[in-house]
Amino acid sequence: VAQLEHDRNQLWSELREQDRILEQRLAELRDRKSLEEDGLVSVAKQLVLVDAELAQVEADIAGARDEEELAEGPRGAEMKHQLMGLEAQMEDLQARRAYLL
Repeated sequence: VAQLEHDRNQLWSELREQDRILEQRLAELRDRKSLEEDGLVSVAKQLVLVDAELAQVEADIAGARDEEELAEGPRGAEMKHQLMGLEAQMEDLQARRAYLL
């Protein structure tokens, strides 16, 4: 009888240890899931900001093209330079957007 009680106590001890390990692992998985969800929210927010900035740059490009067509001489050259800068900015934003996706 003493041996059976000893074996039973040993099994209970092992089960408690396994339960503790499983609870710890579950907590780690929950933490990781939370971090991943936080990361997705962060990426979504960044994507919204990039999309808004991209829309603004596209509007600026359209305006600069209109001004470039109307401008002559030094003003036309300045507008062309500004347009090239805006186009480069748009390419950077598109690359950033692609990275976030």
